[in-house]
Formats: sequence, C-alpha cells, structure tokens
Amino acid sequence: MKCVSGSLENRKKTLQPLAVRYVREVMGVCRRFETAQDDPSKLYPAWFWEAVIETFYFTGIRLNQLLHIKAKDVDLKRMILVTSFEGSKTYSESVVPIADGLYPYIAKLMLAAHRGGFKREDQLFNVNRFSRRHRRKEMDINQVEHFFKRLSGFCGTRVTPHRFRHTLGTDLMEDPDRNIRVTQMILDHSSMRTTMEYVHPSVDSMRKALNQRRCP
Repeated sequence: MKCVSGSLENRKKTLQPLAVRYVREVMGVCRRFETAQDDPSKLYPAWFWEAVIETFYFTGIRLNQLLHIKAKDVDLKRMILVTSFEGSKTYSESVVPIADGLYPYIAKLMLAAHRGGFKREDQLFNVNRFSRRHRRKEMDINQVEHFFKRLSGFCGTRVTPHRFRHTLGTDLMEDPDRNIRVTQMILDHSSMRTTMEYVHPSVDSMRKALNQRRCP
C-alpha cells in the first residue's frame, strides 16, 4: 500500500478540467467588470492576464521563458512564437506553435503592443506597459507569482504556471495517439526520460491491458 501511495505522491501536480474552467470563468468575470465599469478589477488588467494564462495552458512554456519573449518573437502569420535560450533550461531556442485556441489572445496582445509603441526588442508579456497600477520597467517573476497567488485565492485551488505545464504534458501523454517525440519537443525536454515521467496509466487501463492478454 505504501508503494502505491508513494507513486501517487510523486506524480506531477496538474490542474483538473473543472479547475481550468473555473480559472477562465473568474478571469471572464474580471474582464467584463473592467469593461463595464472602466475600473480595475481584483485581477487587473484581466485581458492581459488571460493572455498569460492561455499561453501557459496551450504551450506549457516555463515562466522564465515567457518573461524572455520579445515582440519580435511572435509571428502571427505563421502562428508561431520563439522562446529564447535565455529562458530555457536546455539553453536552446525553440519554436512553439500558436494553437487555434491561443491565437485570439496573442493577437490581442500584439495589437495592444503595437498601439503602445512597443519596439521589436521589448519584452512582450509586460504588465507594466498595460496597467495603471504597475510601474516597473519590465515584468518579473515576483509580479507573475503575485498574480497567480491572488488567482489561486479566488479559485480555491493552487494555480501556477508549472501546473499548467504539467497538465499539458500529462494530457499529451495520456492521448491514445500520443507522439512522445512531439511531446518532448513541445515541453523542451533534453531527455526522453523526463517526458516519460508524464505517463501515468490508471488502474483501469492496466486492468484492461491484462484482460486483453491472449491466453495460450
């Protein structure tokens, strides 16, 4: 029994679909409030933080990678964004596809950046350039962590960039048509062994495999 318990404890901490849905509902309420009242919500500016959340959800990039994305790194026509070696654990540049679900959020962010006079080398995900409250030159880890701490309080569950990353990895590896190499590339893993850590067959799936075993 201890072994089973231990294996469960070692699993990557992910966000359940209901938690993700609730995160989106909370952000939607904040965005609509800001639009209707022309006043900051508790998670201001909501539209910007929605873009941050959806980027983590759809790409699984690390927090440090997000902070190093510049305006020039996004190509909306080709629907890709480039993460630099500066924010990567593997010290390599990688091309990340912009999924259909993510596109509207990135397009809105890019439009706001254009209107804000962003230069090609400017940090793209920079709340300070879109907010009345924030005054730093660039967005840093503390600002992002502070936002997610507040978001977690509203959602009643711990929400972090890394949990979005683990959720994506788990979803990709639990897909019946999974491609381990593709998952490795998406998550920017240097080792296939790291990618395989996202494989967690359920007891039911293991029982099904045993029941389907041919008898001699």
